[in-house]
Amino acid sequence: MNRMIAAWCRVIWLAPCLLFAGEPADQAEKLTLAEVYRRVETIHPGLAAYGLQEQVMAALVDQAGRLPNPELEVELEDFGGSFSGLDRAETTVAVSQTVQTAGKRKLRVRVAEGERQLAAWDTRAARLDVALETYVTFYEMLGAQQWVALHDDLFRLAEETHATMQARVEAGKVSPLEAVSAEVALSQARLARTRAETRLHMVRGRLAALWGGDPATEIRVSGDLERVDAMPTLPEVLERLERNPQMARWAQERETSDARLVLEKKRSIPDLDVQAGYRHFRESGENTWVAGVSVPLPFFDRNRGNRRAAVLAVRQVAESEKAVRNRLVAEATESYYRAQAARASLTSLRDQVLPAAKRAFEGAGLGYREGKFAYLDLLEAQRNYFETRAAYTEALVEMHRETAALARLTGQVAVSQPEEDGREHD
Repeated sequence: MNRMIAAWCRVIWLAPCLLFAGEPADQAEKLTLAEVYRRVETIHPGLAAYGLQEQVMAALVDQAGRLPNPELEVELEDFGGSFSGLDRAETTVAVSQTVQTAGKRKLRVRVAEGERQLAAWDTRAARLDVALETYVTFYEMLGAQQWVALHDDLFRLAEETHATMQARVEAGKVSPLEAVSAEVALSQARLARTRAETRLHMVRGRLAALWGGDPATEIRVSGDLERVDAMPTLPEVLERLERNPQMARWAQERETSDARLVLEKKRSIPDLDVQAGYRHFRESGENTWVAGVSVPLPFFDRNRGNRRAAVLAVRQVAESEKAVRNRLVAEATESYYRAQAARASLTSLRDQVLPAAKRAFEGAGLGYREGKFAYLDLLEAQRNYFETRAAYTEALVEMHRETAALARLTGQVAVSQPEEDGREHD
């Protein structure tokens, strides 16, 4: 009986510590959120792909500004046939160069540069998505570590309680039914611990995969799961939507589509082919200069379809911007209220439900020791208290998940936590 009472007292005393504890100390590598993000940012293949896409677009900007090469023409006339060999042949050697008109080269560079800027916006959006995934996975693992620590302690408690009950049954002090209940509680605690460990392994593998690490590597994360930052108001959230790359990119989209339309209109102005060279008359031995200009005759409008497409693209950009803005406003509003609900649930659990469950658990333990309650009453109080603690841990993870999702919509995701006191939280 004294062993069991001591065990229950121990779990009551450890409860506040376990609520915010990580895994037991071991040799596993411990990573903070900032360290995890540095790894992900350096190695993540998706970010590398977007970086390469920017380089591709930069190469196309360079290509758009390239001038066409000149052409060398060699022409031989009046040889053979009625003439004798090459005695009266005329040889013309000339160089021709296409002269682009109406500033089409500058417009091509402008369009290519606009597309490069849009690729940069895509990279920014990808970085935010990766930061969000990293942030959420980090806190899911922090929560999973707490789950494992909690289930480990409860399993040890269930083992001690089961052993005590078995001894009391053999001594004839309690009913065998209480021993059966303790055995069921032990089996449930063992199963719950296995599930918690499985959950931790799954989240750990998902986190390591973000930087291409080995999912089997024993790593732990170090952070403050209970940290709750101030939340902006809904008007502030909607105002900050302009920072979202999906919103901020539209100024560049408009500029690029306008430049493309101007370019397509300018294509109707033909380019010039300028030619210069000299001609040699073999019979007289004389040389003379030759020059010429050729201009395509625009009898047929060969670019009408491209020009029409560019006009429609300008209108499409305007409508797409409106659609994206409306969608982001709706998503931000919904995300704001989800984050608010997560915080309200967290506050209720922390300030009301959890303290009440703890008092009930302590009261049941005291009543059982005084013989006022049966063991099944104590088990019920334990179950309620544990489920409340588990719900609180889950609420903390959910709060971080919703807060990060809301921050992502406003163009920012926290990737580090200030530690003013210099302490590390596990």
